[in-house]
Amino acid sequence: EFVARTQPEGNLVHDFEMGGYLMWTLGPRHPVFVDGRSWALLAYAEFEAEAYPAAAAAFEKAVAVSPKVAADPGVLCDWADALGMAQGGRLTGRPAELVSRALALRPAHPKALEMAGSAAYERREFALAADYWRRLVPQLADGSAPRRALEDAVARAERLAGPTPGR
Repeated sequence: EFVARTQPEGNLVHDFEMGGYLMWTLGPRHPVFVDGRSWALLAYAEFEAEAYPAAAAAFEKAVAVSPKVAADPGVLCDWADALGMAQGGRLTGRPAELVSRALALRPAHPKALEMAGSAAYERREFALAADYWRRLVPQLADGSAPRRALEDAVARAERLAGPTPGR
């Protein structure tokens, strides 16, 4: 009511929740903008609802409008995850590119290492998969179920890779 009554000049900037309402009620008369973090929140909500294409689109918008969001390797991995799920659980193509960007920003990022290993495994690059996963193992708690599962995955990838000179 306030905006309709006062007719402020310029653009309105708000979070996604209220920004969406303002967009709906004010329409094109008053441009409303939401920042990248709001798009990221929408992306996570869409991901949780298993609306993977919508989640991927919202992540893309978040990264496009916010340098801070674009520099977050976790967001890049989550975007890659949404894209991968949208293409049937495969990480080939754009998802793998996003994971590579995440690793360039933070080479020891846990989700990036896990996903890079999975992408390499999909491509049947078993030695590379084992290498990524081996770098992740020390970040997991000794004796934990996730660590044991990852150690098993490393061993399986190494077996599939075959003998490596120097080992």
